[in-house]
Amino acid sequence: MMSADTISALNRLYYLVKRSFAAYSLDVRPVTFRGPEEMYDLLKQIVGEQRTLAEHIAEAIRERRAAVDPGQFPIEFTAWNDVALPRVLERSLELLRRVVSEADAIAEENPQPPVYHFAREVRHLASRHAEQIEQALGTKSQAV
Repeated sequence: MMSADTISALNRLYYLVKRSFAAYSLDVRPVTFRGPEEMYDLLKQIVGEQRTLAEHIAEAIRERRAAVDPGQFPIEFTAWNDVALPRVLERSLELLRRVVSEADAIAEENPQPPVYHFAREVRHLASRHAEQIEQALGTKSQAV
């Protein structure tokens, strides 16, 4: 795989964890949360783990003497500024399922390290977070 392809794939993975809906909800959302404290703690834990993984991916990009492209939060996230915390977690769950699918596609298209390794890490983290949210919401839906 060409170096530019590697950097592009790594930046996409970085974006998936850095600009998540959970991160938006903590970083940008202009209102306080309405909902159980345990759910808020879970949201903070998820964002902390995403930030840690994002930093590892950013380090891999910088090691290749390339620029990290953080992107912007999707404008669609602003429509969720005034909803209760359980609904924020429900939406996070929906979007985490998309992250799992996208990480799988990136891993399939890029079977070489470090992209494959990070794609699998992103997938694992998103799957685990989806399970934690399902548990917090008291739901068990389609497998991730």
